Parts: sequence; structure tokens; C-alpha cells
Amino acid sequence: MRGQKFAIQLLIAALAVFATAACGGESAGPPGGTNDADAGGDYQPPTDDGDLGEPQPPQPEVPETYTYSQPAIVGDKVYVANETLDAVAIIDSRSLEIQAVPVGRAPTKVVAPADGAGDDARVMVLNSGDHTVSLLDPEGGESLHVPVMPHANRLQATASGRFGVAWYDSSEPGPAGDLSAVTVVSSAGSFDVAVGFLVRQVLFDEVGERALVVSDDGVSVLDLAAIESDRFVAPRPLTPPGFEAVDPAELRLHLGPQGDTLVAWTPSQPFLFVSDLSEDTRVAIALGAPPTGAALSEATLVFALSEADRLLTITLPEGLEAARADQEARGLWVDGAFVPPLAEDAFVDSEGFVYLSIEVPALGSVVLSEDASVAMAFTTNPQEQRAVLVAMAGLEQRTVRFEKEVRGVLADEDGSTFLVIHPRRPGSREGLTPSDPEFVERSHGFSVLDIGTAQTRLVLTELEIARAVLFAPDTGDAFVYLSYENPQPGAAELVAHREIVRVNLGTFRSEVMRLSALPDAMGLIPGSGRVYVNQVHPQGRITFVEAATGERQTVTGYQLNSGIF
Repeated sequence: MRGQKFAIQLLIAALAVFATAACGGESAGPPGGTNDADAGGDYQPPTDDGDLGEPQPPQPEVPETYTYSQPAIVGDKVYVANETLDAVAIIDSRSLEIQAVPVGRAPTKVVAPADGAGDDARVMVLNSGDHTVSLLDPEGGESLHVPVMPHANRLQATASGRFGVAWYDSSEPGPAGDLSAVTVVSSAGSFDVAVGFLVRQVLFDEVGERALVVSDDGVSVLDLAAIESDRFVAPRPLTPPGFEAVDPAELRLHLGPQGDTLVAWTPSQPFLFVSDLSEDTRVAIALGAPPTGAALSEATLVFALSEADRLLTITLPEGLEAARADQEARGLWVDGAFVPPLAEDAFVDSEGFVYLSIEVPALGSVVLSEDASVAMAFTTNPQEQRAVLVAMAGLEQRTVRFEKEVRGVLADEDGSTFLVIHPRRPGSREGLTPSDPEFVERSHGFSVLDIGTAQTRLVLTELEIARAVLFAPDTGDAFVYLSYENPQPGAAELVAHREIVRVNLGTFRSEVMRLSALPDAMGLIPGSGRVYVNQVHPQGRITFVEAATGERQTVTGYQLNSGIF
């Protein structure tokens, strides 16, 4: 079974098809991604006093962030928080047997370790009612309940499942918590760690030994195994001397696979800021133009430089080291200060640091397949419906044109397909037919792009896509399962709100499955080859779908330990 987790940003097709409203039928009628439209433009709009405004640099693209849904899964079992009973329901996806494990009060989030984690891995549950985290042994051993900082509303765990970090995210609703601290949890207990002001993000290295807590004051580097008591870990700056004016809140971050290299950038600066976390040093690297989008997969980091109509591909960390050394040798850095080069020398390659002029101008976003074999440059600007595919091995390009603008893209694991999400434009579809251009413009939709042939298929939908799950077996066709946004409070529920769209990525065939309740979460269970769809139901309802065949079984009343259908 290939991987579970993917971020996709997609392209559009020339073939418009509707997902059918009939359960399991061929698509023929409408069913019920830091990609918003690019702010775009080189100049400010005229002001009220007639001032035409000053020239402005290209604006960063803000594609909608889409990821394939990731449930809390260990082996064949799904872990679902049950706030009503202060328990976690563990559902066997093969036998549909249900086990309820007591946790703290009002459990809200469940985090599972990655596949292949060791015997000391734990499933972690954040309990908002009593400010605790429960650590559950997947093998059935004794559970541990440890206190965390009051009103923590976020919980992240290392892939190893040995450590977790609970913190308060001020962007989420609810009671206010500590803005300058996190709690590190493990089987050894829990310890509060004071960090910089306004925690924004927590990153982990691949092996799960180091956590980076990003705040407005910089980044606090936590050696997780060494934390055995409450402490303060001072934040380090994210930029080198001379760049203190850069607002830390603007910086976007990428952590290298070994956890030693942290790359920061902002669309307002034509530089990368690179931190060596082991040595606690920072340098800047000139890019020639401000980056407007980026994608990281394995050790490959790609930037879109829309002002220069280029992509920049970097091999981590060697490409960064070579570029900085070459720029110093060329005299671009003197005593830490930047000396701008001539215009013709602004984009110079180094070993592992390579620019690529792209065929379509002003593409400000980029996505990579999980194996870093294929990149796609695109834009959220509704006036540009082309994108460029780049084979990373030889940097060959192919241009693809779409029927609709792009909102976000999901990439698969091995560069076989991209799933592109499209927005709708305002206006009613009443009185229009699917052959009318306005009907296409005023519909939501997604496209499936076969990268090998550059063939695409556009599926129009009545509602906005909210969740996506990829099933990619070693043999046979891959499938994507999609569900829609739920109705807003007080809004009427449509038939399509309860539908799941199943797309065969080999044949491009799409079909619709209708549920008896609104879906609110879904994900792949690799061990059993099933997709699970949790639904809004007073007694708890979850449907298991054989990903390869579409066959379904539903468990209703898992909160009461009953009701298999």
C-alpha cells in the first residue's frame, strides 16, 4: 500500500462531467490546498483623489490548503473521540467490533502515531474538559492521563508516537489560554515549557526527537527526550543580523528532512533565511526576486518566483550551502551586508540550486508530488487558466490549460495524478444547461489530471469540496473519495450534502454514494483497504467503504456500542 498522506493542487480539464445524484451511478448529473484568487496586479488601484498609486511588487498567492484526510488510525482500528461518554471508541474496521476506552472529560482531538512506530508509541487524546492528555497503548496496556496547560486546543505528536505537544492556538474559538507556553507530553509525564510570545506553529523532525515551536519572537528548539521538568527555552531569531525589520509573523517555514535546516521566507523579501539548528547560526541567500509560493517534498524544495517567471529548485541542505558560498565568492555578501548584483547576474545557478524559466508567465504557486518527481506551477489568478508541469529529473516542461481557474491542488505520492479544486463564480445557474459557459463558471468542481498523458477530466459539483481521501494500492486503479462542506447553521440541507463522490483515477469514472447522515470526517485505513466516513448522528455513525470496490458497511450507535448494518 502506498502512502496515506498527500497535499494536492490540481489542474483543470477540457471535459466537463457531472457527478450523478444516483447512488453508485455513472457521473451524469449534478451532485449536491496556505487557493483564493490572486490579489495580483503590479499597481494599486486609483485612490479617491485620483492618485494612480505607486508600483507594487507582485502579491503572494494564497491557494486554498487542501490535504488528504488523516484519521486517528493504528493498524486496522479507528479511534474516535466520544465527548458524551468521556471515552474513545476504538472500531475494528474488519470485524466492526467496538471497544470504549475511558479518557478524560470532553475528549476533542485524537492523534495516532505513524505506521511502523515502535512499541512505546501511544495514541494521544486531548481532553478539553479537564485539561489533560490521555496516552493510550494500542496494544491494550494501561492508559496514562497527564495534565496540560489550561485551555490547550491543539495537540500534535511526533511520527514515532513517543512525544506530543499541546498548546493554545489563539486563532481557534474558545476560552483563552497561555500565549507563550506549550506542554510536552510522553509516557514520562507532562512538562510545561515557556517559549516566545504567541505560539503560531509546531514542527517536528522526521525521527521525532526535536520540536520547533514558532512564535512571534522566533523559534524555540526543544530536545524532547531531554525535557524532564518545567523550563524556559528561549526563542532564537529566524533571520540573520541586518534583517531585524522582517516581521516574524510574515515568515513561512520549511524544515529539512533531517531536522537541522530551517528555511524561512516571505513574499516581501527576495531572500531566503536559513538557520542551521545544530550550530545555531543563520544566513541569508539572495534569490533575485521575491518568492510567492513554495513546496517541500523529501529533500527537494521548490519556489515560485512569479515576478521573474521562474521556478527555483533546491536540494536540502547541500544546495543552500553551495548557493551561499558561491554568492560570497561573487561578492554579493561583504561583512554580512548584501551587495546587489547586476541584473544579468541576479539568477545564477549553484550545485543543487537551479533556476528554471517557465513557459507561462506570472505563475505564483507550486506543488510537488510526494516523491518529488513532478512539480506543477500554477496561479490562483482567475485570468490565467494555464499551468506548467515540470519533470524534476530533467526539468522538462509541459503546459496544461484548464476550463476554470484553480483554487487548490492535491498531489499524489508518485507523480501519477494531480487533483485540482476549482471555485465557482457568483451567479445563478437557473435556466442554464451544462453546455453553457456560464453554467461551468457558476459551478464548483474538481479536475483529475493524468500526468503521464496530460489528459484531464473536469467534474462539476453543486457544493464546495471539503474533504478528500486517496487510495493508491500497489496494483490496480487508484481512487479518490470526496465529500462536501456541510450546510451553515440555519441553512437548508441539500441532498448533495450527504453524498460522497468516488473517482477512479485510472479510468476517470466518477460515481456518487449517498449517506443517511451528514459526513463530517473521513480517511483511509491502509491495513484493511477501507475508507471510513464519520457522520453527524446523535448516537454516532460511521460507514466503512471498501476502497477498491465501493462496497459499504455502517456502524450506528458506536457511542452506545450497538447497531451494525
